[in-house]
Amino acid sequence: MQRQFGAHTRCRPDSRPAFVKSIVQSEDKVRDLGTNDFQADPGETITVKVSVDKKPFLCAFQNPPDGSVWKNILHTPGSVTASRQFTMPGGANGEVDFNMQFDTQIAAGDDDKKATYTLEFSGSAGGNATRMVIVPENAGPVSREYTFTN
Repeated sequence: MQRQFGAHTRCRPDSRPAFVKSIVQSEDKVRDLGTNDFQADPGETITVKVSVDKKPFLCAFQNPPDGSVWKNILHTPGSVTASRQFTMPGGANGEVDFNMQFDTQIAAGDDDKKATYTLEFSGSAGGNATRMVIVPENAGPVSREYTFTN
């Protein structure tokens, strides 16, 4: 709804009525800034879900992330998924960043010589982003850095 308002009236965000500004601001949650950078609201809880298309699940998280701590860590040994959460710092200019490493062990006879990890980042107040990390056989571990700012 916020996009339609701006698109139909062609008004600048700063010229919108106060009630519209508050609606737009309350809908601005996890925003994908491109590459591996995201923006989230102060105090917002971010969930990181990771899955791999084939066993074994060989994903490691920096512990703790810079600027926060992990909570609600879920991973069952032998499964192909994991999830965990962190909370954005309160106040302006908060930042949380962390490194993740991905690896693979391709089974003999598997013609698909790679593993694909899918990451889903979602905010407690809405918004989400997805990333894929492809790990070719014998190329891991592959490292990625993710940054969240407010």
